[in-house]
Order: sequence, then structure tokens, then C-alpha cells
Amino acid sequence: MDKTTSPPIAPSPKSQQSPQQPAKKRTLWGMIRGFWHTFVSFGNLLLLLLFAGALLSRYISPTTIILSAYLGLLFPLLFALVVLQAIYWFIIRAWSRAAINTVVLLVSLPTLLLYAPIRLRQTPPIDRENWIKVVSLNANAFQFAKLGPHDYHPTTEYLAESDADIICLQEAWLSSNKSKYMSERSLQRILKAYPFYSSAYAVKDHGSRLIVLSKYPILSTRPIDLHSDFNGGAVFTILVGEKKLVLYNLHLESFGFTKEEQAHYFQLAQEVNPKGFTQALRVRFSPAFKRRAKQVEQIYQDVNYQESPYVLICGDFNDTPISYTHHRLSMGLHDAIATTGRGVNYSYYFKSLIGVRIDHMLYSDQIEARAAYVDRTAEISDHKPIICYFKLK
Repeated sequence: MDKTTSPPIAPSPKSQQSPQQPAKKRTLWGMIRGFWHTFVSFGNLLLLLLFAGALLSRYISPTTIILSAYLGLLFPLLFALVVLQAIYWFIIRAWSRAAINTVVLLVSLPTLLLYAPIRLRQTPPIDRENWIKVVSLNANAFQFAKLGPHDYHPTTEYLAESDADIICLQEAWLSSNKSKYMSERSLQRILKAYPFYSSAYAVKDHGSRLIVLSKYPILSTRPIDLHSDFNGGAVFTILVGEKKLVLYNLHLESFGFTKEEQAHYFQLAQEVNPKGFTQALRVRFSPAFKRRAKQVEQIYQDVNYQESPYVLICGDFNDTPISYTHHRLSMGLHDAIATTGRGVNYSYYFKSLIGVRIDHMLYSDQIEARAAYVDRTAEISDHKPIICYFKLK
């Protein structure tokens, strides 16, 4: 009898398992690196949320959410941070996060171009026929400077040489005709090339004035009570040929900073004292944001009642292009800098370091604009003059 061999025994599952590898120990550098990526990712998420708030701030009234007004003010800083964060993601090859930041930046491009339009060049009209050159300036009370010989003053000297057809002045304080400071008589004498002059007090019958000097007849002047202790507006109807130009000269609610307060806020920022800084700003900023929101509603309704298709709004809005103030007033109108200018065109500098564009020109559909800009070389006020050419269609 043959001896049969027994079948081979299959190895057990346990015998097929490879020996367990010891768990890798996390190094200190690995822990730091992981913590850093988590921290940066969380920071990026927070940054994107704040940036989204800045983009939406134009559509949210400060009377509803006051935080939106502050975010709109910080738009350029937040935009720069999102760009830097996107570059960081690309460097470390975090492609999905880089893509998110890039998409957000692309969505924000229309807002960026409103803040800082990009153009290769500007072309002022060569033939000035039918074109009106308008200069708007917050005169800052003519810097409370005494007049020189023959009533000389740098502000009026600049305006006389500007070759403008219409001049709009805000915060124009005038003294008595016998005073050594700027008076109505001295202003009209120096700017005698403008035969038509009209003014309105910003507040009832005292304080600063809103002035228009024109080479075209001024048919009427109507003050607008903005329910402010210092600021106001006025509507001037100007006859240009056979067309009536409705010109709004505005000085909206200001923050009312004194030089001492500016120095104090700047010191708090330098000392990195966020609590003191935000508390100090809240006292000035928040009430002004809310008052301006109410003022622009009033002006917006006033503009809608105008029968003339030729509407031009000039002045010191005390708010940037990324704000509810600017958005509300520009509904149905066009921003001269955004449509014909280029660059940031800052019109006011805080402590000569931080620039903002708070002076604006808005125009209606039946007006054509060209070559709007802020004259950064002018040293005649704490504001820079904004200049643009217009043609009534």
C-alpha cells in the first residue's frame, strides 16, 4: 500500500501579516510646522471673511451694521493682505488654497478699479469748445492765513491760474471785507475772471460757506440743510449755453479731527494700543458714518427730483469710493475718477502718511467726462483739488 503525503497546510492569516512597524515619532520641527500651517489657514479664512465684508460695505448702511463702514475704509489694506496670502500659498504649493484666494481677488477687481482705475494714459480735450473744466476744492478755511500784498493768497493764486470754467469750494470761511484774512471782496477781486459768484452757508446763516465761481451765469442757489453742526450742501443751477446744469456742492459730515487728536491717534497706533485706538476712533468715526448715511439719503432724494438731465455732484464726501456714502450718491451717476482717471488719486493725507480719496465728482448720463485727476502737486489746503473736463451732450 502506497504511502500518501498529507496536503500542505495553508499558513494562517497571522503568519501572513508583516511585522508591525514602529510608529514614527513627531519631531519638534514637524509639530511647529503643523501648528504654523493651521494658524495661517485659520488666519487666511478670517482675512477672506473680513475682505468679503469690505466688498459688501458699499451696500450696507452704517446705520444697520457699523462694522461694514470700518471694513470699507480698510479695503486697500485687506486687498494687499489677500494678495500676499495668495503668493504664500503658491510658494508652498498649496494649490487649492491659492485658487480660493485668486478667485476672491478676481471677484474684487471691479471694486479695485473703482478705487484705483488702471489706464495707460489720459487725454484732456485738445479743443476746449463745449468742454467745461471744473475744479473742486475743500479750501480748509483758506488755512486761516493772512492775505499778502495786493490780497495775495496761494489758494486763490492757484485757482486763478487753473483755467477752470467753474470752481467749487467747500469749507470756505470768509471774513469781513476790512479783515486781513480772505473776504468775499478779496476773493472776487483776485478771481475776477469769474463774473458769476454765488455762495451758501453750510449751516443756516453762519460758519463756512459753499462757494461757486463760474464763467457761466448762475441762475439760482439753494442751500441744503443736512442737519449738521458744521457741514452742509447747496444746489446751484448754471446756464451753459441753452442747457441748465444742476451742480451740487457738498461737504458731508466730517470726523472733526483736531490736530491734537490726530497726533493722539497716531501715537496710539504707534504704541500698538488697539483698545485705546479703537475706543478713541469709535467716538469720532461711528457717529460721522451714521450721519453721512442719513445725509446721502436726503441728497439722493433731492437729485431724483431734478428735471434737468445734466447733474453734477462735486465736493468733500469725507468717505472713500468703497463706502455706502459714495455708492448711494453714485446710483444712476458715474464717478469721474473711476471712468476717466487712473491711479488712486488720494485727495487727503493723514499725518502725510496715509492717503485716501474723499473728494469726488459724480455726473449724469447726459454729461461726458474726460481726464479726471487729483492734483497732488497743489499745496494750498489740507485737501488736494480734484479736476475734470465735462461736456453736456
